[in-house]
Amino acid sequence: MHIFALTTGVGGGILRDVLIRETPKVYAKHVYALAAIVGAAAYYLMIKAGAPYVASLLTSVVITVSIRMLAAHYRWNLPTAKR
Repeated sequence: MHIFALTTGVGGGILRDVLIRETPKVYAKHVYALAAIVGAAAYYLMIKAGAPYVASLLTSVVITVSIRMLAAHYRWNLPTAKR
């Protein structure tokens, strides 16, 4: 079930960007994918450590949303390669 949520979250965003003819944010310099990876890692580690499902889920959501909000507020971007 968890893989479906990840696929919908990332795949839906990519599909949206492709349909409006923009470079998908996952492939751009934004912190979009990094926030998702950190949140997913937090969830995985908490589940493996024996934390309750709801606590793991809520913690990973808070971490992911917090990273995205901080990145938007402070205009954080990941480094990009020169062309």
